[in-house]
Amino acid sequence: MFYNQGGQTGFQAETVNTNGNTNFNFGGSELLESLESKRKKLLRTLYKLSKTEYENQKNQNPVRVPGTCEWFTNHQIFQDWKSSPSSKMLWVSADPGSGKSVLARYLIDSVLSTPGSTICYFFFKEDLEEQKKATTALSSILFQLFTANRSLICDKILDRYEIVEESFSSSFHELWRAFLIAASNADKIVCVLDALDECNSSDKSQLITKLKELYGKPTDLNLKFLVTSRPTRDIVHALRPVREVLHEATGQQPLEVPESLLIHLNGDGDEEKEKIAREINTFIDARVHEISTKLQLGDNECNLLSERLKNTQKLHPNNSGEITQNRTYLWVHLVLDLIEKDPNKNIGINKDKIDKITSQLPKTIDEAYEKILSRSCKHEEAKRLLQIVVAASRSLNLEEMYVAFTLKESHRSYDSLDTKFNSKEMERFGNDVRDRCGLFVRIVDSKIYLIHQTAKEFLIQREEEEKEKKKRNRRRRDK
Repeated sequence: MFYNQGGQTGFQAETVNTNGNTNFNFGGSELLESLESKRKKLLRTLYKLSKTEYENQKNQNPVRVPGTCEWFTNHQIFQDWKSSPSSKMLWVSADPGSGKSVLARYLIDSVLSTPGSTICYFFFKEDLEEQKKATTALSSILFQLFTANRSLICDKILDRYEIVEESFSSSFHELWRAFLIAASNADKIVCVLDALDECNSSDKSQLITKLKELYGKPTDLNLKFLVTSRPTRDIVHALRPVREVLHEATGQQPLEVPESLLIHLNGDGDEEKEKIAREINTFIDARVHEISTKLQLGDNECNLLSERLKNTQKLHPNNSGEITQNRTYLWVHLVLDLIEKDPNKNIGINKDKIDKITSQLPKTIDEAYEKILSRSCKHEEAKRLLQIVVAASRSLNLEEMYVAFTLKESHRSYDSLDTKFNSKEMERFGNDVRDRCGLFVRIVDSKIYLIHQTAKEFLIQREEEEKEKKKRNRRRRDK
């Protein structure tokens, strides 16, 4: 008998008995076994290609504080996008440190899932070689999609995989083609791409081109994308034609099209900005409550510290008369960690000390990073450790960092290094890294990460400024 299942067709016969003597079997079970074997092989290829643990990438971002992200999830544009039966793309843009990745994690974990839908996601990271590639993102999304529903690995995909096996895993176009084939057979797919601006330049261009093609004309696919990024010039410029093409294809009025595609995390108007400011205040209250036990703060001190921080968050008009917000979630996180972990500030804390501390807060994220560096007890060691973290093409574990950090010009081979260490020694080294680098790094599962992309940008810029300063000094001496 013929069967058709999940896009697969074939011939399968039950055992036939003739005159009680002869049995016939046309290999139906072998065909199914072969199909499953091919599917497993493709899944192994995708898993190997992705080279990243997508769930760990997501979970490295903090869980949102209750009462935050709600201005976004309650926004009518988001609600319309979420409930729309048609395919749409939503672009969420915001400045660094505004909580885009926290929002993305919250949406994936708690908001986007609906009966019959499959949620796939990828978090780009510019400072990790494999995590800034579009091919890694697509292979990760395909792996998630096929793991959730193996029947989506149909004949078209398997046939193409067998033909171009070697190039399949490294070809953006092959992976995108497989993704569209799978999407055409799926019920409903929602893809979240976080930090598109951290994807490498050529891959980012390819991905945006495909998204423009996908959403520049009506489609029967039940496929939605939610993309977060900084509002960088290249992305803003590249996505503008999406609105124009969509207007031509659907006949929507020009003013309707941008609203159907774009939501800005920093708010479209004064009302949204006020909501975001209130949510940052909620975040401040939550973080102050977290550190109050360690600092032995009473209710009055907690309220005073919260109010002082909130006052620095007040909205104000800029030179153009627009309402602006200089402070971000990252800024709050950094300044409260500076207060929490600085014994000169947190020992014997009282009202007068809170007044003094909050009057000397760093005004920007870069100023906060400068304070973190200045507090390091061993500045040169901290500088060397951070240079290694920034230069590494992927996140290093503690053992790898130990080898890189202790490497000297006198070493001629790996064998000449003292690389025999136990778990206690590694734990001690991890504490040393934290003590020297402060808030710049996080250590998760023995791997070392920068706290935020802005930390890398700050360190690189600072290094360039130091080099330029040395050049100027040399020129002065040579005169």
